[in-house]
Amino acid sequence: PAMMLTTATRAGDKWVIRQDARQRTTAMTPTLPSRFAPLALLALVGACASPPDATVRIPGSKSLTNRALVCSALAAGTSRLIGWLESDDTAAMIDGLGRLGVTVEREGSDLLVNGTGGEFAIPLHPIDCRASGTTMRFLAACAALVRGRVVLDGVARMRERPIQDLADALTSLGVSARTVAG
Repeated sequence: PAMMLTTATRAGDKWVIRQDARQRTTAMTPTLPSRFAPLALLALVGACASPPDATVRIPGSKSLTNRALVCSALAAGTSRLIGWLESDDTAAMIDGLGRLGVTVEREGSDLLVNGTGGEFAIPLHPIDCRASGTTMRFLAACAALVRGRVVLDGVARMRERPIQDLADALTSLGVSARTVAG
């Protein structure tokens, strides 16, 4: 018989699948890494006689989360981030934005970001970007809006990664930017 997939949600290491009118529930453990689990679900329903009616929640992304944090910080007022990914990179971004005067608070599973409208504070100490290249690059651009000196740093490996092209681009826009290691 044809299966009508109505919802698919992750519960620990399993995907919970609700199907047909009786809402029977079955569970499967994907054999693929979790980021490919939605593909496993598509393979499961591929043999259906009719297209599935599915809701799949995509895992958060540290890259998209950091972009949303910067956009929210630049905005005036409060932004709510839903479905953000908690990681060391996003923690570095939140801490760095905090040094620039942006308040980020948790409300349940959401983040509330109180944007500054681009009016960032002068940080009193260097901002530690840890091992996050995204944080280093995005905060370098944000630092261009600060009316004072901003020092960005990170782990030893971050000091080896190239960023001179960004410093050159900022300089071409009239920002005083320099790198220590290039």
